[in-house]
Amino acid sequence: MIQQKQNFYNLKKFLNSSLQSHKVLHIDLSGNQIDEIGASNLGSALAFCTNLSNLILYLRGNQIGDKGLSGLCSGLAKCTNLSNLTLCLFINEIGDKGASGLCSDLAKCTSLSNLTLILGKNQISQIGKKGISDLGYALQNFTNLSNLALNLQGNQINDKSASDLGSGLANCTNISNLTLDFRCNQIGDKGGSDLCSSLAKCTNLSNLTLYLSENKIGAAGASKFQLFMKLNFIYQLAVISSFNSTYLILFKQMIIFIFQILFLLLVCLYDFVYQIFKTDYLFYLQRAKFHSKIQ
Repeated sequence: MIQQKQNFYNLKKFLNSSLQSHKVLHIDLSGNQIDEIGASNLGSALAFCTNLSNLILYLRGNQIGDKGLSGLCSGLAKCTNLSNLTLCLFINEIGDKGASGLCSDLAKCTSLSNLTLILGKNQISQIGKKGISDLGYALQNFTNLSNLALNLQGNQINDKSASDLGSGLANCTNISNLTLDFRCNQIGDKGGSDLCSSLAKCTNLSNLTLYLSENKIGAAGASKFQLFMKLNFIYQLAVISSFNSTYLILFKQMIIFIFQILFLLLVCLYDFVYQIFKTDYLFYLQRAKFHSKIQ
């Protein structure tokens, strides 16, 4: 039996709905100026959705922050029957503290088989911080997870954070479809290498999509990824929209160089043709003068 999906685009309407009856929910409150109070109220309401199995929650472009996220996730943690979750928190002023809280609460949703987590353009950072590291540890609890998509673009993720996340992914042995979006971070060769080593332990992985452009991955890191692809026989792999901006710069420089060579060749060809016509013109001009004198 297909369960009917309930759609909500207004927080107040959702709060006043029959919460315990919801099984499949799509809530889109993007750009609704949801602050920490609104997020906490949303979390409190979700805590009563005890029969919820599928949830799509879009909160892009609000002002939830760490405190608001804590309130939201404490409610999500009580939805223990959740098997499918999409949570979009793109551009919400979330830092390491909020990410850590999110991870510890989501870890209680052990029935999850499909998880999409969008945390791009926030303030989740680097050395000595726990945001991404805690996410890695939380992933170890998702033993039933088969489909995972993580969007962490535009944060401050470095080698250590990438390595910690990879360590968590290595324990998700049932994952078959994985998408990782790390664009515009600070991951270098070591982080990329460690991530590859961890992904190699995901023995059931059949579809992998990686986005790592605008990081600090050079030739060594790129070769590690290429070796990983060959050894693990990933059936579908959408790799990396350019491993490093350096390659894009080199490509642009190469194109400029080619155009410069072509321009020089055209100039030389023009000069050559011009000299030929000039010589022929002078020859015919002198010949014409010579014949005019004879006549």
